[in-house]
Amino acid sequence: MDEVAAQIIGVDGRSLEKLHLLLKSASQNVLCLPTSENKDPLLILNPSAHTLGYLHILVARLTQAQADPAVALDAAAIFVDVFDRKQVNIAPEHMNMFGQAIFRLAERLQRPLAAIGILRKAILRWPESPTFLTPLHPILFKACILAKNYNAALPVLSVDISEVQPHAYNLRVQDFLLHHYYGAMLWIGLKRFDRAFEFLQLCITAPASVCSFVQVEAYRKYVLVSLILLGSFEPPPKYTSAAVIRACTSSLTGAYTDFAQSTKSGSVSRIQQSFVKHHDAFAKHRNLGLAKQCVQSFNRRHVQQLTQTYITLSVADIAKGIRNTDSAFEPPSLQRGQQMETDTTLEPDTIKEVERLVLRMVEENQVYATISHRDGGMVSFHDLPDEFNTDETATTMDEQIRKSIAISERVSRLSKEIGLSKDYVSKTMQAELIKGSTDRASATIVATGGPGGPGFGPNFDDEMQYEFDSPDDV
Repeated sequence: MDEVAAQIIGVDGRSLEKLHLLLKSASQNVLCLPTSENKDPLLILNPSAHTLGYLHILVARLTQAQADPAVALDAAAIFVDVFDRKQVNIAPEHMNMFGQAIFRLAERLQRPLAAIGILRKAILRWPESPTFLTPLHPILFKACILAKNYNAALPVLSVDISEVQPHAYNLRVQDFLLHHYYGAMLWIGLKRFDRAFEFLQLCITAPASVCSFVQVEAYRKYVLVSLILLGSFEPPPKYTSAAVIRACTSSLTGAYTDFAQSTKSGSVSRIQQSFVKHHDAFAKHRNLGLAKQCVQSFNRRHVQQLTQTYITLSVADIAKGIRNTDSAFEPPSLQRGQQMETDTTLEPDTIKEVERLVLRMVEENQVYATISHRDGGMVSFHDLPDEFNTDETATTMDEQIRKSIAISERVSRLSKEIGLSKDYVSKTMQAELIKGSTDRASATIVATGGPGGPGFGPNFDDEMQYEFDSPDDV
């Protein structure tokens, strides 16, 4: 270990690649040894000046079963505060191993919170821009989910990823999929269903020749989130891979497709029946809570429909409208300001539950209303109070304009970079050549009435099969 430490300390900037190869070939047991003077090499090395060597030793230490967890976590916390980005970029695979080791160590200690701060700091300091994806992103998100600390991920989660460099950051397709899948779960936990919908859509529409099981899981949540957000199922975009579409319309997602179909009727009773029917499937996939929110969201939509017709209603009248489950509920054709006939057969618990629903909707600014118990529980609906003429509104608008300009500039730059990329040009030319050959071959088959007819190969059934990779992370 003395020799390894001496080489780490004595290396110059031009020899870092050689040092990296040397440390990669070294035994993990050797990297975990103390010096001949029984000193910890992590206490001898400077994590800022000797980042590369410190990282190799730290990863070896974190993966060693006998390592002291507290000491290892303290060393990791020091490292992410001061590491040199240039040296880390020489060993991106070791940064990936570092993140995984930190997560496993915190999981073993049943302290997922211990990993969050370290991983978040590493992500904020490692890439040259916050818009770059790293393999640490999905690890951080998973740690936040396990810790049920969704807000802790916001500094990273709220930044849209626009740069994916597989070689520079040792990325796999799975990292991209899990980043958006776990990110969507965090947004769901934060009740930001609009952002969850975007993340799930990005996961589903990732180019693929075969479907990943992560995408199937994302599709299941995508169906439920679209029902909550939009009130109906939004099919995936047309550019979604055919392999993903086949998998997501198979028996693997049958319960979700059936549940989405039940919502088309607008009947709460049918939606509830479908929910009960597929209860076990939702529970098996750990989507039961999300499915329950779908049912609740339709009750909320009924309340919102009433605000478009009435100025004042009793809580009992609102409950009657929600309870009307034999067919799709439609607001009665009465003049705005009139009341529905109160149904006195409703249970008191039902009326209290509806009152709580209205209060939650008021708190979340889904409706603007007040409830007067002096008048027997009358709900008065109001127009949107914000006239959008405040300084805060102007500041928000200005911020959104700046963001839009920045996104436009980023898209233009990326388009130019891709257009000049050798890989893009060569693949585009190859695709054009293949398309030309295919068109000529198809024309020949159609003209000659070739075997099987146009569009069907001899192994059509085999061609329709799809494969799934089932990552341990999901």
